[in-house]
Amino acid sequence: MADVIADVNTTVTTPDGREYYVQVAAEPTGSVWEAWLEFVPVDDKAAVLLTKTETTQPTRDDVIHWSTTLTPVFLQGALKRAVRETSEHHVVRGFARTVGDA
Repeated sequence: MADVIADVNTTVTTPDGREYYVQVAAEPTGSVWEAWLEFVPVDDKAAVLLTKTETTQPTRDDVIHWSTTLTPVFLQGALKRAVRETSEHHVVRGFARTVGDA
């Protein structure tokens, strides 16, 4: 079963101005963990975007470490891939909305 491994402490923005939170999700597949990125819109007007597998790591802890190495340039490239790719992964966890988020 897939888990949200990390919430990346940044947002990324598309060229048309849509802003997304970034979370790392992963699941064990055989003897490795497959990890991908989920881009969750800051507002409810856009869809959640997913990348295909971005990395495979031997353990969950290695995925956690990988998530700490993601640079802004990597995240922008991943967002571009997510916009154009179709993924078989499902959203692991959406962000809760509160009245103050509006």
